[in-house]
Amino acid sequence: MNYDPNIQDAVRQIRTVIRDLPSGQRLFIENKLDRISSQSKRAIRRGAWHVDQQHTEHYEQTHDQIAKRESAIKTVMQAMLSGRKVSYLDEKEFHVSQMHTTITKIRRKIEKKNLPYILCDEVFHVGENNTPSKKYWLIRKEEDGIC
Repeated sequence: MNYDPNIQDAVRQIRTVIRDLPSGQRLFIENKLDRISSQSKRAIRRGAWHVDQQHTEHYEQTHDQIAKRESAIKTVMQAMLSGRKVSYLDEKEFHVSQMHTTITKIRRKIEKKNLPYILCDEVFHVGENNTPSKKYWLIRKEEDGIC
C-alpha cells in the first residue's frame, strides 16, 4: 500500500538502525514503527492529508462503488435464500473481490436486523493441495434441520 514516502523512508531507516539492538528492545521499537505506519496509512485513507492525487484516489469510495457493493451483497443473499450454496469460487459471478467479506456483511445484517435466517457453512477442499475453503447457505430459523 502506498503512503507518504517520507514516513515510509523514515520507518525503513529506523528499521535498519535497530537491527543490532537486543531482541526485546528491537521488537518493542518495531511494534511502535508498525503502529506509526498503520496510523499514517489510515489517516491518508480518511483524508487527514493528501500525499498526492494518484496515491489517494483509490481510497475514496464513490457512490457508485458503494451501490455496487450493496447490490452484490443483496444478490449473494438472494442466491443463498433460493437454496444455493456459494463459495469464493463464485466471486466473479457476483462481482465481488472477497467473498468472505460479503459473507461477513450478510452475517452482520442478519444479526443486526434480527432476520429469521441462519447462515450455515461447510468446509470443502479445492485444488491439488486440498486447500480448505467454505460453502455458505441460508436456512430459515423455523426449519428444524441443523446446518
